[in-house]
Order: sequence, then structure tokens, then C-alpha cells
Amino acid sequence: GTREYNIPFHFGPRELEDLKVEGTLSETFMGAEEVYITFDPLGTDLTHIALAIGEFDQSLITAFGKKPIAACDKNETGACSTRPIITCKDKGVAVAYFKEEEETKITLNDNCIILQGTGLELVRAVDRLLLKWYGVME
Repeated sequence: GTREYNIPFHFGPRELEDLKVEGTLSETFMGAEEVYITFDPLGTDLTHIALAIGEFDQSLITAFGKKPIAACDKNETGACSTRPIITCKDKGVAVAYFKEEEETKITLNDNCIILQGTGLELVRAVDRLLLKWYGVME
């Protein structure tokens, strides 16, 4: 639309050209008012996961009017004992899964977005998806 947003990014379009967004999202995701933000609580780089999630959540709230709900993909820490346990296998809810993997990748799969990478590569994946959603990149 014509609405202006002031959203900070860590990477610009030229730095993200090599990342592709694959797949499509279902109406379950697109029409959802809430999005479960999930990750592996036993991950090795929770600092970058938190940074990526923070950037993603800011856009969900500010520009897309969706409410992020903190979740975990397993109940193996004290912090996750009070959070919903959600994975991409949970149909009927919108899920954004932040996954630590060597390959940087963005996959839209039905009701679930999988943003994967390690370190700042995970943040690159988030920036790439958001720039697509904002219409800056194809």
C-alpha cells in the first residue's frame, strides 16, 4: 500500500540477491492473527536466533498486524516449560521456525515458514523474507 514504515535491516537487497524464497504459504498462515515463533532451545547460538526473531517480530507487529507468540520446538529447558511446544507439523496454526543449519535458506511450506542459517546468516534469511514481503525484492 501507501503506508510508510521505519523498519531497520541488517542487510540490503544487494547483499541478499543470492537467497531465494521457496514455496508458498497457505491461507492458514496468511489469514492468521497469531504466529507461533519457534526454535530449538538447545541451539548453539541463541544470541543470533534472538536477534533474528526480534527483527521478524517487529515487522509482524508493526507492518502486518500479527501477534507473535513465543514457542519452543521441544520442552527440554525451564524457559520452554511454560511455552507452547510447536513445530511445522502442527497444522491449523501459523508457524515461523528459526532453525540452525549450515545452509542459509527460506522455505514457505503451507502453514510454516522455515528460516534457517547459522549466526548472522539467520538474520540474512529474515531480512530477505521481509524485503520480499515489503515488495522491495521479488
